[in-house]
Amino acid sequence: MSIRLRPQVHYVDLVTDFLEHSMRDNASTITLVVCTTRDDFVQQIYASIELQSTDASNDDIHGTQSTTTHSLLANTIGSIVSSNRIKLAFCPSLEHLRAYLSVFRGYTGGPPFSAAKEGRYQGQPVLTILNIVALHYHTGELSAQGLSRTLALAVEVAAREMVKLGVCECAALREGEAASGSSVWDADIPLLNSSIDTSTEENRSRPTRTVKVKQVAQRWFDFC
Repeated sequence: MSIRLRPQVHYVDLVTDFLEHSMRDNASTITLVVCTTRDDFVQQIYASIELQSTDASNDDIHGTQSTTTHSLLANTIGSIVSSNRIKLAFCPSLEHLRAYLSVFRGYTGGPPFSAAKEGRYQGQPVLTILNIVALHYHTGELSAQGLSRTLALAVEVAAREMVKLGVCECAALREGEAASGSSVWDADIPLLNSSIDTSTEENRSRPTRTVKVKQVAQRWFDFC
């Protein structure tokens, strides 16, 4: 009898590290739901690779860093696209994500025959959602109520389709972005969705009860 593990929150700040972690998983299939547009996702990968390249070597006299970054970007995206067991989906809004999850069916792709024959990639199918908390920023649902609704839907769908669920918040690495990365789990959010008119001084000064994002997620998820 198989043991069904609780969904997990992965503490990985760079999207490149997260992708590497995902591709090392022994899952037979991986559905990666990215809570942004395709272009923003590519930019996030590029920024992560550029940061890692800078950390590895600050010597860019001959412009080798830029060349290396572009090469690594192509290799990273190429590895995802060419994989038979990985499916990418982009959900740039809460409405997109909830609609996608409501009709989600476990990915029916799979590993190459040679890998299956060697006994690789035989684990439970995986559903991973990237930046699910950040998706609630700039909406009226950045609250325990709104986040709970989204997380509960993801957990329900994963149980129905018998897939292993994981979520991760990676750093945006771009100026002007809202809070991102693993630090969002320690952010304070109100208990209820924003429905009060804050244009009046009376409502602005009204105390608001808050809770940590991590406390909301711990109802369903283990942090690892």
